[in-house]
Amino acid sequence: MNSKNIFISLYELFGLGIKIWLEDQKIKVLLPTGVVLSDDMKQFIKKYKVSIVDILNDNKVFSSLDVLPILKTNLKKSPLSPAQERLWFIDQYESFNAIYNVTVAMRVSKTADKQKIRKSLYKVMDRHHALRSIIKINEDDMPYQLVQDEYQNLQIFSYATRTFEEMDKLIKKEFIKPIDLEHEYPVRLAFFDVLSDCGDITESYMTIVMHHIVTDWWSMKVFFNDLEKAYLGQKLETLPIQYLDYAIWARQSIHINKKTLDFWKKYLTGYEQLYLYMDRERPRELDYKGANIQVSLNTDLSERVRCLAKTLHVSLYSYLLSSFYLLLNIYSNQEDFVIGTVMANRQEAQLEELIGVFVNTIILRCKMVLTDGLLNFVKEVSGNIINIQAYQNIPFEKIVDMFVESKDPGRNPIFQIMFFTEDISSSTSDNMFIPCKKYMSSDFAKFDLTVSWHDDGDNLSCNFNYRTSLFEQSTIEGYMQTYIKIIERMVEF
Repeated sequence: MNSKNIFISLYELFGLGIKIWLEDQKIKVLLPTGVVLSDDMKQFIKKYKVSIVDILNDNKVFSSLDVLPILKTNLKKSPLSPAQERLWFIDQYESFNAIYNVTVAMRVSKTADKQKIRKSLYKVMDRHHALRSIIKINEDDMPYQLVQDEYQNLQIFSYATRTFEEMDKLIKKEFIKPIDLEHEYPVRLAFFDVLSDCGDITESYMTIVMHHIVTDWWSMKVFFNDLEKAYLGQKLETLPIQYLDYAIWARQSIHINKKTLDFWKKYLTGYEQLYLYMDRERPRELDYKGANIQVSLNTDLSERVRCLAKTLHVSLYSYLLSSFYLLLNIYSNQEDFVIGTVMANRQEAQLEELIGVFVNTIILRCKMVLTDGLLNFVKEVSGNIINIQAYQNIPFEKIVDMFVESKDPGRNPIFQIMFFTEDISSSTSDNMFIPCKKYMSSDFAKFDLTVSWHDDGDNLSCNFNYRTSLFEQSTIEGYMQTYIKIIERMVEF
């Protein structure tokens, strides 16, 4: 049995509620009520005693209270996590394989040392092994991730232009360039300088492109936080586990209890697809061509929205979602519908500082009941979100299998509209990196409509990403204008 399979066998024991730890370098086992060790379990512990002792020592498991959900493996090779596997197959079979590029453009101060930024990136990659991993195929035609110790697969580019227009084209071209996951690292860095007629640098920008297979919105915040620390000479502490450790654990932990399954069956029974007005007939197959419309609330309105959410004891997310539900009700004339959102899915404390893809797609069902007034409706939406969070640990594919008998190639399964919020106040303390809001949206559209809110600490800004094969720009502009009017009216209550 190889090292990976020893960890898998340990997780199988943990899944039964069995606790294993070291006491005076002797293996101790605590069984929950009603569970007994089978002969195979006893044989496993006896046969691999030395390896198990090493694993428990390495993870400092010296009492029943020290048992960690995820064990450090020190492996450089592992299968993909369930979320990674889904993205890998999409990457292989979709013609637009840049749709899962996660892109950030930042303005770089003239005093920033670009060579130092590069070295800082190396340090971040040293800390997060997922950023220097490639994906290979094993003898069973299944993908696995392999951590590399060198940086020959890291791509760093530098460009110089005479005009902002030229730079803009280069940045957009960089964003849509696919990442070859089998041969390239899933992160790419590029610098862009705008030069004066004399050859002096007038403006500098940099872009980071990551494949979604190693990142999510939480991970991007971790990335830039670590990059700043490294640039400022601060030490990056060694992580207790790596994403590969999580991937092994996640594959063994997809045990969905009956209570969770019953919740989702009851929650979605009889759900209805949302039907918004569209300008064109839906294509027979999904078309990822998209466009974006953005609007920023002024500082006063942004603060009033935050204050009202605080007064109602609800999150900003719940407040903005409630307003969005009202918009959807107006334009669909439906009182019962579903949309999608994403949740961080980092319930384990070990995952808080880890870069990787953890987010899970969750379905939200709205039942419009306004008899008790709008503010009570907001509170009901908030309560619904809190309730769902207790049952979020279920793969989206499992819900699809439960409710979708046959897939329509022209639609996403179950829902067509996505809603989420992000905190983008990630500017470094010395303003070394300044986010470019202009480049925060993608020209790809994964859903019919994706509405995302961003909070930079001062202003709330909203982006409508939509499929151009379905909607005219004027239609989406009308949706957005109505949405803002709803928000303005709600803060007057």
